Amino acid sequence: MNSSLMLHKFVSFGLVCVFFVTSPLILLAQQRLMGELIISAGTGGESGPVTINGEAALSGVSVVSPLEIATPAQTSATIIIKGVGRLEFAPNSRMNLIFAQGKISGLFTQGSVTILSVRETAFAIETSDGVVSGPYPELDNIVSISFNDEKKVSVKTVSGFASFNGVLIPAGGVGGAAAATAAVSSGGSVFTSTLVTIAAAVGASLGLTRVIDAVQDDEEVVSPVR
Repeated sequence: MNSSLMLHKFVSFGLVCVFFVTSPLILLAQQRLMGELIISAGTGGESGPVTINGEAALSGVSVVSPLEIATPAQTSATIIIKGVGRLEFAPNSRMNLIFAQGKISGLFTQGSVTILSVRETAFAIETSDGVVSGPYPELDNIVSISFNDEKKVSVKTVSGFASFNGVLIPAGGVGGAAAATAAVSSGGSVFTSTLVTIAAAVGASLGLTRVIDAVQDDEEVVSPVR
């Protein structure tokens, strides 16, 4: 009887020890958000692989933050982060990416990327010309960031809102160093282009509402490319 009681206590103590040892590991696994990499190869000839942290990656693999992604010529890639959003990289793009629940950030250095952040997700992307952020994380925001041939940054808000160095860019608007350069070279001004952006946003406001409602109803991330 005593030996049975001792055995029961020993087993119980062992289970408690296993629980306390494994619980932090389980909690860490739950907290470490994962994304899925989807690769879309072009048809224009030979192209190198998409790399994650300098290593060739296959479509469908899981990725964790932080990471560096680089796409070669003729090959695009998408990182889907459930409950956070997605990033769509054009060929010849490069970014150091950090993501967590409710947050997307990183350093974008080359190419073109479209960011879709779902509601309750903030984003702040650093570029050579400044920071692109989402001032209204309570909305679904779709924002494209790209470099032109002169390595100047252009920011286009497809839906929702973006901010570039503190300047608001509403839906339908284009901003950034590249847009400012184009406005001046065409005989306009940054102020004039801003007025045009605001006017475009007024016309797009109803469309923005419909886009957000559609995303919520489907309960899935909708790609602006597809």
